[in-house]
Amino acid sequence: MMATYNEIAAQSFGDLIEIVRQGYKTAAHPYHEQKDASSLSLPIYHHWLGLVPEGIVAELGCGSGYPLAHHIASLWKGSNKKYVGIDLSEEQIEIAKQSLLNETETVNFTVREMMDWCKKQKDNSLSGIVALFAVFHLPRSQHVELFTQMHRILKDGAPVLFTCPEKAIEGFEERWLGNSKMYWSSFSSQWYEVTLEDIGFDFVSKSKEIKNFVGQKETTYFLLYTRRPRRKPIREMFYQQLSNQNANMQNMQQQNLYANQQQQPQTPSSIPNTPMSPHTFLSTSGDMNIFEMTGMNMNSSLGNLPLPSFNNSFNNLQ
Repeated sequence: MMATYNEIAAQSFGDLIEIVRQGYKTAAHPYHEQKDASSLSLPIYHHWLGLVPEGIVAELGCGSGYPLAHHIASLWKGSNKKYVGIDLSEEQIEIAKQSLLNETETVNFTVREMMDWCKKQKDNSLSGIVALFAVFHLPRSQHVELFTQMHRILKDGAPVLFTCPEKAIEGFEERWLGNSKMYWSSFSSQWYEVTLEDIGFDFVSKSKEIKNFVGQKETTYFLLYTRRPRRKPIREMFYQQLSNQNANMQNMQQQNLYANQQQQPQTPSSIPNTPMSPHTFLSTSGDMNIFEMTGMNMNSSLGNLPLPSFNNSFNNLQ
């Protein structure tokens, strides 16, 4: 299956994706027929399900929709959870649509390349992502970008479940499922464990599965992560704390003035009514400034990430 570096380098991103698209077009029915529901029995899959909040979940590389879309369609029917399946094969998506004609309130399918689809989604718009036996069809030079896009479009705490091989692979298979050419590209499972933490995901669990696929024994890792909650930028946190402290100081000032009035009546003109500015507060707060009060470090810096939003309508997917 292995190809030389020059053979891979000679292909553009579009060329490699087209090889995958044509491979699944040729092998659409043989691939669908060999699928089984073994993934549904894995504890890690049910763990992922249990972490999904209300909203939309996307399956990247959904294929014919079996088994996940079928299971989810019955599990989430009538709920506020929705499923959208994305696959670059028109033939696979057509099989999926035909097999779930009566479940369109819960599941929806679209023909798209997974990276392109992710790039067009709004920030914080998804409640979960699952990508089983799919990411390794995308050139691995693009995997950091793919997971970065997932990170962007997921809500805080939303789970992502995906599979990868144990060891890194890169190459073509000329006679996949009979007479199809297929492209594979992946890093090792250890690479994903390190990289997703760096991107901003929190590790939850992993599971190792060894099974036969068309006569060959394959080792697959299922990796489960959640989108690390966003933190407000330091500047925003500082001014919020400053505003709260300023309001408290003004309340205390007014209370003291009121108490003084009760003890020694004053004319209205003699009562100071000057609101404190941030600069006034910092200059009159004594030795302890706002950063000491809040434990903040002025040298800290965090990206100005957008705050999460909730949207569970298929119409808002691009």
